[in-house]
Amino acid sequence: MEKQVIDQKTVKQLEHLLGDNFHVLVATFEEDAIAKVSSVRHNYEKNHLAELSRVIHSLKGASLNMGAQEMASLCQRIETDIKNNQTADLDKIIVQLEASLIDVKVVLGQLKTS
Repeated sequence: MEKQVIDQKTVKQLEHLLGDNFHVLVATFEEDAIAKVSSVRHNYEKNHLAELSRVIHSLKGASLNMGAQEMASLCQRIETDIKNNQTADLDKIIVQLEASLIDVKVVLGQLKTS
């Protein structure tokens, strides 16, 4: 079974609510997600866990709103691990987050052209 990168029900609801402005939302989300994932990596490498936690929380919310469930789930894992002081696997989860972003960008690219 192929994984669903973006929840299609969420996309349809957003398209219905936003009409022609849906494509603006997609472009804004993509730009914001790229910047936030880059910030996540930077803050992890600098061991700035408080800022990492702030950025990851914001990215989680944006991902949920866009229907990017896997990204949101990875953000939740990072957020929980930081809160519980269990940071040994953060790099591995951030790599998964970066890969998930690539998948999301592909699907968003398809949405922008449809």
